Amino acid sequence: MTVTNRVVAALRRLPRPLDPVRSIKLKLGIVVVASGATALAFFWWRIGWLPPATAAVAIVLALCTSQVLAHGMTRPLRAMTATAKSIARGQYQGRVRDHRQGRGRRAGHGLQPDGRRPRRRRPAAP
Repeated sequence: MTVTNRVVAALRRLPRPLDPVRSIKLKLGIVVVASGATALAFFWWRIGWLPPATAAVAIVLALCTSQVLAHGMTRPLRAMTATAKSIARGQYQGRVRDHRQGRGRRAGHGLQPDGRRPRRRRPAAP
């Protein structure tokens, strides 16, 4: 058994305590609060004192930041879920809007139907 297989097998045995939580935003919030509390507990253990107001403000700011970022990440998932449900009901006119900008949006638009990239034309020599 290779090292990679052993690591994968060990990771599969780990508990998954957030499985009952359905909301990805709530899961992210729990992870942020738990990791922040762990870091603050470590500082308290090593330093021996922790300013309670600073700790509370740090956890609240981290939680608010994670919720704002999670909202942006889950909006496309909610749109895709709603469109998939409408397709399951037989309504095929639904669309999922793409609001990305820059390279990520253009990534698949230059492909030909068979998946190949079109050949680039070289500019004419002056």
